[in-house]
Amino acid sequence: MKTFYTILLILTATISAAQENRVAVEANFEGRHCRGDRGICSLQSIGKQEANATLYKTTENILTMEIFRNRLSPEQEIQLFGEAITPENQDRLVFEQPEAQSLLPELKSVLKIDEGIYNIAPGSYPATVTKERIFIRLSLR
Repeated sequence: MKTFYTILLILTATISAAQENRVAVEANFEGRHCRGDRGICSLQSIGKQEANATLYKTTENILTMEIFRNRLSPEQEIQLFGEAITPENQDRLVFEQPEAQSLLPELKSVLKIDEGIYNIAPGSYPATVTKERIFIRLSLR
């Protein structure tokens, strides 16, 4: 029984530590310089009630963006993927980040991102879409 409580305590501490390195953001998906293209325009730290996404570091070079679908308009979902999300396409949607997106110092600090990492790398990122959330794993460089 003592072993069970020890494992439970370790798991609780691990989960708590992981939760601390999350930041609620308002993510704008109008492309670089907000020109209406695809990709991230901006990521601003904001209160949890107003946020449409959460960022957290998965590994040293991977940042996961968890997007709350109920806080996106149909137009914003189209901005994300270039098409509306449907049951037929949700398993094959890809988020395009055509250019590097710099990270604000406050985001880097909260997420404990190393000093040598400055950007979200350009690339094609497969998305995992559920009824309530969209998960996109972004590479850092």
